[in-house]
Amino acid sequence: MIRRFLLSAALAAAACGGDRTPPAADTPAPAPAPAAPAPAPIQALPDVMLRGTAHLEPSLTFRSCETRTIISALDSTGGRLVSTYRLLQASNEAGMYVLARGVTAPNGTVIFREVEYASQPSATEGCDQTPSGVIAARGVGPDWHLEISSSGIQFTRGAEPTITFPAVTPSGSGGSIRYEVPAAPGAPHTLQLDLSRAACNVGAKFTYAAMQASLVVDGKAIRGCAWRNRLP
Repeated sequence: MIRRFLLSAALAAAACGGDRTPPAADTPAPAPAPAAPAPAPIQALPDVMLRGTAHLEPSLTFRSCETRTIISALDSTGGRLVSTYRLLQASNEAGMYVLARGVTAPNGTVIFREVEYASQPSATEGCDQTPSGVIAARGVGPDWHLEISSSGIQFTRGAEPTITFPAVTPSGSGGSIRYEVPAAPGAPHTLQLDLSRAACNVGAKFTYAAMQASLVVDGKAIRGCAWRNRLP
């Protein structure tokens, strides 16, 4: 009887303490995939020069001169874009030709930040004309036109021959820019152009520019408006 009890106890012990598969160690969770880089904030995107036609109705849109496609737009100019549209009496059919600093948001919307130049589209003002030079200036009474490029400065007044000045490095302080060409041997003409950031309208024409121009050529002072055709 005792032997049978001992045998039963031994079998029970073997059943409890026999070979058992050890519990599997906890498997570490896979590392999360790296997050996609967040798009740059719109405020941090660099400005580009936007050239095309803006329309207000039924909502603000922009038709780029380069792509000729119509896309939605936002006025982030402090109301300058819309007020200029009204001032120039732009029609909804033709819209307003505009050169403006701005960006294209990730969703494709154009955001205007600063208007450089605006006018009613015409045979001489619009996408069919390609701006030349970096800065253009214009005035009336008498009519005059000036262009600044990397190769020099060209000035035309009325029917007078065009005067060409060499390229010069501008100076500036307090938001103003000055181009100055003093007299030199073999170059009798002199020029001083001062540009200041302020809204400007060219005479009675339906034209807006972002800078006022004060020009002195060969000692004769004239005034007008100026704008950038390209960003520095």
